[in-house]
Amino acid sequence: MAKKRARTISEDRAISQTVDRLRMEGLEETRAVAAAFRMYRDGELDRLISRQEEIPQKSEQEVQIERDMIREMGERIRRERRKRRLLQAALAGLISQVTK
Repeated sequence: MAKKRARTISEDRAISQTVDRLRMEGLEETRAVAAAFRMYRDGELDRLISRQEEIPQKSEQEVQIERDMIREMGERIRRERRKRRLLQAALAGLISQVTK
């Protein structure tokens, strides 16, 4: 049996975008995935794949900026969750004192 060649990042991206588009059009996930892979196999995504290959790669600086932004957002979300838990605990304490 012949070994299949691995898909490129551009091909994976084109398949993923096709799945997303089909899902937005109302197909359930399994059907959207099957349709996208059939389209890939039949060469219907070639135009989309070639367009993906034209997109330039991000520089290290751009990647680092995105990582920093993601880290900051994660920290902000964790702070908000911590604050919410503390407020809920304080509220629960007040309620338990009032209902005694």
